[in-house]
Amino acid sequence: MSLVELEHELMGSWMFGYAQALASAGIRTVFAFVTARVRELRRRVHEPTGAVIWYLPAPRSYLRLRVVGATRDLLPYLATPARDLTRVLRAEQCGAVICQEYECPRFDLAVVLGRSRGIPVFGSFHAGDRRSRVEPLLRPVTVRACAGLIISAAAEAARAQRAYGISSARIARIPNPIDEAVWRPGDCEIARAALGVPAAATVVVWHGAVYLDIKGLDVLLEAWASVTDARPDTDLRLVLVGGGADAPCLRRLIEHLGVRGVTFHDRWIHDRETLRLHLCAADLYALPSRSEGYPNAVLEAMAVGLPVVASEIAGVPDMVGRGSAAGGLLVPPGDARALTAALGRLIDDPTLRAALADQARRRVDARFSLDAVGAQLREFLLARGMRPPERQAVAA
Repeated sequence: MSLVELEHELMGSWMFGYAQALASAGIRTVFAFVTARVRELRRRVHEPTGAVIWYLPAPRSYLRLRVVGATRDLLPYLATPARDLTRVLRAEQCGAVICQEYECPRFDLAVVLGRSRGIPVFGSFHAGDRRSRVEPLLRPVTVRACAGLIISAAAEAARAQRAYGISSARIARIPNPIDEAVWRPGDCEIARAALGVPAAATVVVWHGAVYLDIKGLDVLLEAWASVTDARPDTDLRLVLVGGGADAPCLRRLIEHLGVRGVTFHDRWIHDRETLRLHLCAADLYALPSRSEGYPNAVLEAMAVGLPVVASEIAGVPDMVGRGSAAGGLLVPPGDARALTAALGRLIDDPTLRAALADQARRRVDARFSLDAVGAQLREFLLARGMRPPERQAVAA
């Protein structure tokens, strides 16, 4: 992705949802991105949200050491240009910092920097993990020194509280927001006509970054083979939308298995209306991932009004729900048999699909709207040390 595409098109990330949610609560957002594509600080505007973007040049020492293969234990701590980040915080009068991932060396540096400048630093959770021998030594110190953690998943919130010995008051269970003005139900017949999908087919859709193992796409294809074999006279379609490092592997696997009814749109689609069109053309959504944090793809599908069949991992159960409140079915990760059974159940039962779809949409309305999440973020940031936001911003 080019920087121009990021500035003018990209909206799928949780960060841009945060910017919209915070704006609804009267707080502006400043994005700080470290990149090797610029040689000096560069200020831009993210067109879809109106938020300020700062590009921070990756430190030369980090780039040189990365080339020669320096130790992974210390190298990540050199990746953030502390002086440039300080200049951004000062120039934008930032009243708080939200760092993507607290299980990350950048979080440790941000906490130290924030403490030195009297700015509260918050960490968020998006399925990060420790990758060096240094982090276990520093992380307990920086977690206890930060202003608070924003964790959407109940299981991760409990783990963080146990692992770091912090009080529940310093952890906010706040979900990722969804823009319901964009992700809304649409006419299925019109969507199918636009995409060339047969009106009578039963369609399952998936969209996201193509990483075969992490996203469980191999499991999905194995399950789909069983689903289609058991229903030889039914027009079944599996639509995969996305790009990524494993796209060639996925294409080869589809050809090798020879599974019928699979369409792979091998490209990143940044336009949300185009993505929504693919979702509106479907009957149900599949998320077979082996690893996730709090995947926006599930919320997008639920907001459009699709029942979900998803792996029971990380924050996914918090999104989909359980029992009578559920907007879909949960299955163990990596279990092709369970995935086959769940997909088959919804394919064979239109009444159940409709009931779960209605519940999915209701859950999004009640829990994940921009206004609801923005109010929770504002309350937590102010309660944990951010000064009232007049003329201030949150750096993310």
